[in-house]
Amino acid sequence: MEALRNLFDKHLRRALEQIKTQYGSQCTGVIYIQPSPEIAEFSILDEDFKVLEKIAVHRWAEDPENINSEAELQNVELLMKDLLQEARDEGLFEQLNLCLPFRVMLLNDEFENLAELLLIDREEEPVSENLLEDFNRELKEFYKKLMADF
Repeated sequence: MEALRNLFDKHLRRALEQIKTQYGSQCTGVIYIQPSPEIAEFSILDEDFKVLEKIAVHRWAEDPENINSEAELQNVELLMKDLLQEARDEGLFEQLNLCLPFRVMLLNDEFENLAELLLIDREEEPVSENLLEDFNRELKEFYKKLMADF
């Protein structure tokens, strides 16, 4: 399971880097995770369903007749929730131009939503004291410029 975790983590980070570089000026509102144990593939898609990362999962390919797809999807869901939270804690999502609310969704092979893996919304982001201080400073500068004309 640790090898699978490392593989997914590596490709999640690559996908986030692609979004950062390729879609820097474009607002991103959703990323899709699509595990396909039956065909031994794992994909990360952008909001237009374009593939950012697609990898073969050897663990799933080793014994395809004995793969329990339901169980594997549940494992991927738990694993990806952990990896996404770690990426969020590291500030990787702060580097992206996100449309809020931003979601990471788990899809099945028919592109149907199975689960929400991550939600980032404005209400969840705490207002920092520095933000208020910066706003107060900018407001005072604006007021000085405005009053200088009178």
